[in-house]
Amino acid sequence: MNRKDNYIEVNVKFVGYVYKGRDVEKQTFLVQKGMTVQGLIEKIQSDMCDKIDFNRVVVIVNGAPLTPGKAKKYILNESDTVSFVMALAGG
Repeated sequence: MNRKDNYIEVNVKFVGYVYKGRDVEKQTFLVQKGMTVQGLIEKIQSDMCDKIDFNRVVVIVNGAPLTPGKAKKYILNESDTVSFVMALAGG
């Protein structure tokens, strides 16, 4: 079996983030089949270190917001679009 058969591509959008001096927009991530949104968050945290504070993020998958509990359970599908939206502090 081809190793790529164990992976899928998901689209990831970062809304309101700057990384290495540039706005982070849409990226495609190659992730293992069966990975949850929480697993994707952990992968991004390890890749981008401390650049994104996921405690202040609203997670949206295919237009629907996810609670942290659902993020731990939602299994990513091929061509899903996951958006991480920076939550603004209330004033």
